[in-house]
Amino acid sequence: MKSFLMILVAIFLASFMFLNVPEVYCQSNSSSEQILVDTKDLPADVVAQIKAKQKVESVGKWVGMGKEIGEAMNGAMTALEEHVDKIGNTRVGKFTMFLVAYKVIGTDMIQLLIGLPLLIIGTMIFIITWFRSCVKRKVKKITYAAVGDKKVISETSETLENPDYDYCWASVVVYAIFLGICTAIIFT
Repeated sequence: MKSFLMILVAIFLASFMFLNVPEVYCQSNSSSEQILVDTKDLPADVVAQIKAKQKVESVGKWVGMGKEIGEAMNGAMTALEEHVDKIGNTRVGKFTMFLVAYKVIGTDMIQLLIGLPLLIIGTMIFIITWFRSCVKRKVKKITYAAVGDKKVISETSETLENPDYDYCWASVVVYAIFLGICTAIIFT
């Protein structure tokens, strides 16, 4: 009895194998019909037209996909922009934006904000000390004489005062070292 049931089930399952409908090519519900032909059997201009049409269809699929991706990105960026704007208007959001900006350009800004004023102030000090001690200048020497209770100018003379060249060279060396330090602060 058991073997009879097994044979009956096998026949039943085998009948489903024959009910499977094979695929039929070159049939469609549209009004146009398709046939498979080798390209060597067609004229060259027809083959070129067919390949151009296939290329346009292929490119059209990619263009459609690109458009869909662009629309998805636009939607995502719009939503992201709205949320970032809402978060950016809070105190925590402003602090977070400050931290992000500091991570991106913080060290450069600190270098510029410290190095540039230091360079300007140091250069001004160098120029002032240079002109006070390293440039030849005329010096008026006034001698006073006492006439009674009053002092009266007795003699005036002008002389050229020569600067101390050792001090001038030393100040140039110090300024060159200072420029090197400021350049290192600003650019490294």
